Amino acid sequence: GIRPEDLHDEEEAVKAAAGSTIKASIRVYEMLGAEVFLYFDEQHRTHAVRLEPSNQTKVGETVDLYFDPNRIHIFDTETEENILNLYRKGY
Repeated sequence: GIRPEDLHDEEEAVKAAAGSTIKASIRVYEMLGAEVFLYFDEQHRTHAVRLEPSNQTKVGETVDLYFDPNRIHIFDTETEENILNLYRKGY
């Protein structure tokens, strides 16, 4: 899992590592005044990214989104525990 505020449209905004880029075809552009939400589908699910209101992405456009791999969450499908946090803590 990646929180919408942990995705960015500029690589310089994060410590992007190799493989930390998502190509997203934007389905919905939602201007909320102080922020913009872009919605895209990935692996049969709809995801969102929260960006600055100056973002000018158009619906149907494909954009690169960047994330810091240290900000992701990985969950056990049975227990729903964040197993990546357990790993980082040494459990």
